[in-house]
Amino acid sequence: MAEMRERFVIDEGEGAPIVYLLGMAISQNIEAGTIKMSMELPITKLCLSILTKEELAKTASIDTPMLPTPLRKESTHVVSKSEFDYLSVIGSLLHNSNCVRCDISYAIGNLARFSAAPGPQHVRAVKRCLQYLYATRTLGITYSRVSPSSYAIYTKKVL
Repeated sequence: MAEMRERFVIDEGEGAPIVYLLGMAISQNIEAGTIKMSMELPITKLCLSILTKEELAKTASIDTPMLPTPLRKESTHVVSKSEFDYLSVIGSLLHNSNCVRCDISYAIGNLARFSAAPGPQHVRAVKRCLQYLYATRTLGITYSRVSPSSYAIYTKKVL
């Protein structure tokens, strides 16, 4: 840090561990060698701004981000931006999936395919994904330090 202070102007307090970055809460445990990243606050705000009270009440029963039934291209009714801002919600969900919630990546990738003309079934699928995220909003990614001596060495005998 002293070398950094010689080369750059660093105010007092700067250089402290990062706590919040790009919507991600970051907690570090130096002794245990772990870093945990989560997006609980942005997920909560997003879900509360979009889901109704009834939809929020059903979140406990949602255990997957998407139903296994395939989505089809909508031919009868396209949901307008004034009814539901599909692109904006998909963009927020993509940010979540790219940062710390890779468990929703497949669902969001499928839902993003219908961004040009989303129908009511696509909006329901997005809301289901939001319900899943709300139910699991405390999940994140934990990175841990592994010493080189703890790596398992696998060898294959060649006869």
